[in-house]
Amino acid sequence: YFREISISKSEIIVSRSKSWILILIISVLLLIATVLLLRQPLLDFVVRKAKEKFKEKFDVDLKIKDAGFTGIRDIYFSEVSLVPANGDTLFTVKNVYARMNVAKLLRLKVGFRELVIDTSHLSLVKRETSDNFSFLKQREKNPDADSIQQENTADYRDRFMSVLEKINDVFNEKITFRQ
Repeated sequence: YFREISISKSEIIVSRSKSWILILIISVLLLIATVLLLRQPLLDFVVRKAKEKFKEKFDVDLKIKDAGFTGIRDIYFSEVSLVPANGDTLFTVKNVYARMNVAKLLRLKVGFRELVIDTSHLSLVKRETSDNFSFLKQREKNPDADSIQQENTADYRDRFMSVLEKINDVFNEKITFRQ
């Protein structure tokens, strides 16, 4: 009643390779699921660190009402603003959309394919004793207390636009401003 089972060496190799392929597929699916589940907490962490860095380096509050993902590689920020300490709001943006460069992400580098800034407003305010844009000035190594520099607000606007152009050059990507 017992039949002799004959299994060839090639059948054993095929069977083992199928199990390794199955393990590899399951591992990749688990990795993708983990990334998709952890991307929002990771984005929240990065936004929180950016806010802390702006506060520490420039004494400016970076406010972002909402940040999240739309689709697999698109990030959005809504109601973004820069508010200097004891100053008027410098910069507001209704929405920012960024399409991530997946190839750069796989190399653990941040890169954008496209950055769209929707309804932005830049407000340069100078009063007798204060302004909301002096943190943009390049700090001198040996400031002279006796010299008083008169700065033109157009210089700050030009400097701000050059910063945006440098961001565009750094990412070497497309930045679009909408009105």
